[in-house]
Parts: sequence; structure tokens; C-alpha cells
Amino acid sequence: MDASGFTLIELLVVIFIIGILSAIALPTFFRLIGKAKESEATQYISYLNKHQTAQYIEATGFTNSFGSLSFSPEQTATSAAAILKSLGFSVRESKNYLYGIKVATHNSYPIAAQVAVSKNLGVRSYFGIVYAHDNNILVPCGPVAVDFSLASPLSKQVQMVTQFLATPEIYCPYPNFIN
Repeated sequence: MDASGFTLIELLVVIFIIGILSAIALPTFFRLIGKAKESEATQYISYLNKHQTAQYIEATGFTNSFGSLSFSPEQTATSAAAILKSLGFSVRESKNYLYGIKVATHNSYPIAAQVAVSKNLGVRSYFGIVYAHDNNILVPCGPVAVDFSLASPLSKQVQMVTQFLATPEIYCPYPNFIN
């Protein structure tokens, strides 16, 4: 009798090998998904920094309005936005990030602060800032990665954003950020 095909042991060995290869590849795959999500935030923070710089030059001041910056994510209605709104940010939301902009002062100079707070655990959040120094020299900084997300404890979220506004030079050290 002429038998052709695979034995059960051969099939199990192949399935076992595929399982091992999958176990090795999955962490890399998930890390790449996280990096792809982070690229959205870095692009938007860079975009907001550039448009805040243009806004300052054209209108002699920064803006809290996403509309003035032609920023497209929809206005958010979720409760997650309350954290940034309570700190004085204008807020917009995308699938992966909560974006906020705020005009403030630091060392008596105007600053435009941009934040991108990750909605996903393990995906970094980003800060960006444009600082108007003596003689209206604009100094943009960012995107700067920070390790917290909406999945972090509320106290850590508030602490990180408040620290960023109070001491931006921690995230944008000299010469990028002029004291």
C-alpha cells in the first residue's frame, strides 16, 4: 500500500514551529503599532508648533483656537478632555490622542504649549512649545516624548501637564529653550 501525506507528528511539529515564530514576532509587531500611533502625535505637535510660530508672526500673538491653526481633529465631547480643559487648554481629539493647546507666560514671555496625551497604555504622550523671547525671537521645541497616558493615574496626568507649563525648560533644555 502506497501512503502519501503527512503524519500527525509532522503536522504537530510544523504547528509548534509556527507557534514559536509567532511568539517571537508578536512583541515586535505590537511595538511597531505603538510607534505608528506615536508618529501621529509627533507630526501633529510639529504641525502645531509651526502654525503657532506663523500665527505669532502674522497676528503678533499665539492662539488658543484650533480653527486659527487649521487643525482638523474634531472637537471632543468625552470626559477625558475635562483634565486638559480644567488646566485651561483648548482640546481636540483623534482616535489615539487627546490634543491640547494653551497660551501662557513663562518668565514674563508668552509661550504656546501643545500637548498630545495618549489614550493607549504603553504609547507615549508628547509635549511641544513655542517660546517668544527677547525681540520676539521665536524658539520652538518639540515634540518631546513623555511617559504617561490617559491610562495613567489622574494625579500623574495633572502633575505632568502642570510641570510642563510651570517649568518647560525641563523638557526643552538650553539652547532650545532660553531662560
